Amino acid sequence: MLPIQKRTACAFLQLEAQGQIHLNSKAINYIPELQKHIDPHFKEITIRDLLTHRSGIFRDGVDSIFWELQKPFLSRHELLEEVLSAHLVYTPNSVTKYSNMGYGLLGMILENKMERPYVEGIQKLILSKLPNTKIIADYEPATGLIFADGHTRSYFAGARRAMEHAAANGLASATGFCANAESTSLFFHELLQGSKLLSPQTQKEILSLTWPVKNSKTERYGLGIQVEETEPHLIGHSGSYPGFITQTRWIAGTNYMVSFFLNTNEFIPALAVKSIAALITKIKETFSNKEASVAMVTEAMMSKYRTTIHVISGTKALCFDVDTWSLCDAVLLLEQQKGGYYSCQQENGYGSVGEKIYYNKTSGNRVESVKWGSFTLHNEQTFLQQMENMST
Repeated sequence: MLPIQKRTACAFLQLEAQGQIHLNSKAINYIPELQKHIDPHFKEITIRDLLTHRSGIFRDGVDSIFWELQKPFLSRHELLEEVLSAHLVYTPNSVTKYSNMGYGLLGMILENKMERPYVEGIQKLILSKLPNTKIIADYEPATGLIFADGHTRSYFAGARRAMEHAAANGLASATGFCANAESTSLFFHELLQGSKLLSPQTQKEILSLTWPVKNSKTERYGLGIQVEETEPHLIGHSGSYPGFITQTRWIAGTNYMVSFFLNTNEFIPALAVKSIAALITKIKETFSNKEASVAMVTEAMMSKYRTTIHVISGTKALCFDVDTWSLCDAVLLLEQQKGGYYSCQQENGYGSVGEKIYYNKTSGNRVESVKWGSFTLHNEQTFLQQMENMST
């Protein structure tokens, strides 16, 4: 399951463009049962408030044990009962506070408006227009598709255990697609830059209308998208589901869409995507377009003490330390010297700063090792063979 609330927002934006719905309309106009809500401010909530997480509704209901797979995800009826049972946490349109329950209500509005189940509405409005992607609207074992297993964290003496798959039911509009990373990147590209789902004017609106997330210095939220006001500027959505963590981001101002899926509940994808974005930005800053177009990227170069990847073009090279998810925390610039070797003046003084660096290549121009001062880093195959020989 890929939690991306952008698909729900995309559906509403399409309906608004067709004149079938208005984002400033009150939610109770589409879900009559909500008119008897115990909180008098509930009647003020608009569709836009729900889409932008500014409704003031609680995040995950009265008891979110379904997120722990201790019971099935809420049905439409159960979702409505829980929403009706509690006062708002904040008055509408005052605070950006994430609410899966609010997005669950959006699914109900879509069903009532289109007079069909949510998954069928998404199929008509979105998935039918993306025939070359591997995406379904909710988990359904009868499809015959192969799904990756999700896993726990390494609680069990360092081991992980597989978790059961679960349909999102009444919260499908909040949780998102079942998809792979490639299809998700293609969906986001089409959403923000393509022509099959939204008009250029609507895409511009998505990117320009955002509100600050409560108690966050860099995060903003818009019509189903998260915006990180960092360098580089990242726009997209994260997701968490039992056994999975995902992150998909567009690196603003580029043609790069990055998706990282992990089938365990470790928060690595956010670090990885930010790191990849920083890596791409660093390469653009270091090399001209012509240099970047002919750059050589090495395999992982390994020793017992470090693992690096090198990007080489012309008289410059970048060395990225891949022993951490934050690749650019220790990126080093190497410059070619007379005699063909390189040197690095940025390395810490406890290392081999200023010493000669050689890229040893095969006849096919593939880097097979890096001689860095007195140390040699080898490609993975050679290094692992060396380690194997040492252990026998």
